[in-house]
Amino acid sequence: MTTGATDRTHPRERLLDTAGRLFYTQGIHAVGVEQLVTEAGVTRATFYRHFAGKEGLVVAYLEARGAGVEDAVAAILAAHRGRDALLAIMDMIGDNLCRPGFRGCGFLNAAAEYPDPAHRCASASPSTAAGSTACCARWSATPVIPTPSAWPGPWSSCGTARWSAATSTTPAPSGQPCARPRRTS
Repeated sequence: MTTGATDRTHPRERLLDTAGRLFYTQGIHAVGVEQLVTEAGVTRATFYRHFAGKEGLVVAYLEARGAGVEDAVAAILAAHRGRDALLAIMDMIGDNLCRPGFRGCGFLNAAAEYPDPAHRCASASPSTAAGSTACCARWSATPVIPTPSAWPGPWSSCGTARWSAATSTTPAPSGQPCARPRRTS
């Protein structure tokens, strides 16, 4: 099965897109190279031309996923300051939590499949100590986000946000469809 984009997208990008979809929905270890190349519409030779092996693709997938999150946060920080920046980031996370097919934090899922923090796939994920230290170091110097003591309500990373009254939102009960109203202030 191919995605239909084989003529329009570079093979490396098709592999990364396919890996992102399959790794997130099925799990990294459950997806084999044969499935990846078939669904990406590339040959094994093309796969190995771009990646030394599946492990190299996993690292590239996690790095691309992390860059996407960082780009989204950077766009928010370019448009908002202080409390508004924090609330906009919380909205972004809430939207992600409520999207169809949500299966948890992709980084935590990857970290669960690579429990050895010394493994190169584990260290590519911001959910590991090495990854989160690097990620936090980049954002901690950003003056537009208030200190944690000023945050509206209890908060932690990777989808475990508890929305306070300040955000005018309430999470759906566990197992229920997510109908999250947007904040108005």
